Amino acid sequence: MIELKDVSFSYYKGAKALNNISLNIKKGELILLLGESGSGKTSLARTINCLVPKFFDGDFKGEVNVLGKPTKDLSMVDLSSMIGTVFQNPRNQFFTLDTTSELAFNLENHGINPELIKSRVFDIFNDLNINHLKDKDVYKLSGGQMQMIAIASACALNPEILVLDEPSANLDRSSISDLIELLKIFKSNKTTVIISEHRLYYLKDLVDRAFYIKDGEIKNIFKGYELYSMNDRKRLEYGLRSLNDDSIIIKNKPSEKDENLLEFKNLSVGYKKPLISKMNLKIESGEVLGIIGENGSGKSTLLNTISGLIKEISGEILFNGKKLNRRDRQKLCALVMQEPSYQFFMESVEKELTFGIKNYDENKLNKYLQDMNLKNIKDNDPLKLSGGEKQRLAILINLLDNKDVFLLDEPSSGLDYKNMLVISDEIKKLQEKGKIIIIISHDYELLSEVCTKIIYYNQGGFIKMT
Repeated sequence: MIELKDVSFSYYKGAKALNNISLNIKKGELILLLGESGSGKTSLARTINCLVPKFFDGDFKGEVNVLGKPTKDLSMVDLSSMIGTVFQNPRNQFFTLDTTSELAFNLENHGINPELIKSRVFDIFNDLNINHLKDKDVYKLSGGQMQMIAIASACALNPEILVLDEPSANLDRSSISDLIELLKIFKSNKTTVIISEHRLYYLKDLVDRAFYIKDGEIKNIFKGYELYSMNDRKRLEYGLRSLNDDSIIIKNKPSEKDENLLEFKNLSVGYKKPLISKMNLKIESGEVLGIIGENGSGKSTLLNTISGLIKEISGEILFNGKKLNRRDRQKLCALVMQEPSYQFFMESVEKELTFGIKNYDENKLNKYLQDMNLKNIKDNDPLKLSGGEKQRLAILINLLDNKDVFLLDEPSSGLDYKNMLVISDEIKKLQEKGKIIIIISHDYELLSEVCTKIIYYNQGGFIKMT
């Protein structure tokens, strides 16, 4: 079905990403790619779907065969009908402005009969339980909703192979349940699925084999039952996330520093119409507030409003009793966006971190880079980093900005267990300094580690405190 023979690849002006990879994947297998951020998982996925070397420049060696054919002899048009792909960042694969057209786009490119296109698009919306996303502006969707549309679009041509890079990264619990059901359908239809993923619990009973990748090499291969029967000691040796269905168990306590107070009074946020209405909440220094809820319920919009990126619909935001306008909030808040690439402007990691800073302390900077596992890539282009590396860089940029309020939107997206703990430690350091921290996340492992309080949202804006 899929065969790689002695495949090595180095990105242009970059380190070697893959080193002598050989593997065989059978028809109908669900293969899981494991490993730390930057280990080569995404590069291997790109090799299987032939974006490497047909799209990404670099030094490529070896042979790749798909469905018995050498991929070097196949056009991207041919390959697109054989292999469906969901990127780590779904925004990078949209071609139209509305969700229904996006699902139809691939079918139209292959000259499918218009009546069949309508029928197929209708079936996809039903199969993925996303009828509520029909005819929506794709760029007004939440990150999780974009993820579901990207998955739906990849399924449009019923490809024999699907490559999914971090498909659960921004999904709420309900959407993950829908994804599980979809993967079951793929298995029953003998579709071959390759998933690069850090969140592992939802794939239990679905994985046939797992390839553990380190430094661009396959270091170990586990059968599905072998992976999910690992004890915690062995799991942590491999740096893997939880293997079982996770839940939030708050482990952290507020620090004793309470000199600052962030307050929302009857705060409503949204775009023309409120997504969250009349929110009243107080957050003190040394607290870490976690916000979870359905995709599209307004969580990111809330952070963008608090930070001053957008204007509130009504209500007030106060800091130590003083009402804040948007400019005040921009000075007060450090924001890590859901898509970190939006916050990068320079050509190297080091220049990104020192942008606008005169006479910076190089030793101090190197210590930060070391702590965040970024020192070895300080000369790399930020936009060419792995998803997890981008996430850590965006967080580090904000750590260097000594503000009183830190707003983190999905800060552990794309992070392996070790780097999730690195981020957890940095958040706790901010907490000890008396910072106010608000985190939006679907990552229950992270929330359990760092949060002192949790807010639950649903579409109606209902709030429940823990």
